[in-house]
Amino acid sequence: NYGSSESGTSSTTFDDGVGRSAPRFEVGPEVQVFDHGLRPCSVGEVGVLARSGPIPVGYLNDPGQTSKAFVEVDDRRWVLTGDSARVEEDGSITLLGRGSQTINSGGEKIHPEEIEGVLLAHDKVLDAGVVGTPHERWGQQVTAIVQTRPDASVSSEELRDHCRTRLANYKVPKQILVVDQVPRTATSKVHYPGVRELALSLLEVIPS
Repeated sequence: NYGSSESGTSSTTFDDGVGRSAPRFEVGPEVQVFDHGLRPCSVGEVGVLARSGPIPVGYLNDPGQTSKAFVEVDDRRWVLTGDSARVEEDGSITLLGRGSQTINSGGEKIHPEEIEGVLLAHDKVLDAGVVGTPHERWGQQVTAIVQTRPDASVSSEELRDHCRTRLANYKVPKQILVVDQVPRTATSKVHYPGVRELALSLLEVIPS
């Protein structure tokens, strides 16, 4: 299932057994992907996922945030979820992750959730979190922290080789750090500030 507090449940899909680096959903006319100009994205284009239909009026006592998230397009009201998504040829959408977590490495926009999905597909990986950490040349580098399954041992190069089978080379983590536990929130989501703090500590990098 995919949804949010603002949009409600936007889509439901079944696991068809096909290995993918990111979840793909069949959607109806109430779900759309818009570009920065609030125009519908074309096939292969990445934009922000939006939902119309029965959506909230806005955020309580927060007109500024309401105006950013709730918009009108062609006389129809939409909520912009903040999630990045890509339109596929069959009309489905691939959910790429939160735009606020996007890593900018050498001008390439990289979504951590896509890389986490690939790492979690490795049979020795129990949990994973991915963030951008400072790099002199690229601005940010892709850094992953990984929790292995009990009694399992895996090298960084083995995990990078695994990632290369499913990801473009610029998305493959430059640093892979094995930890006892990946920081998560009370609702089991990856706690990205905690992941970044842990990664910077292990890399002995002073936060900027």
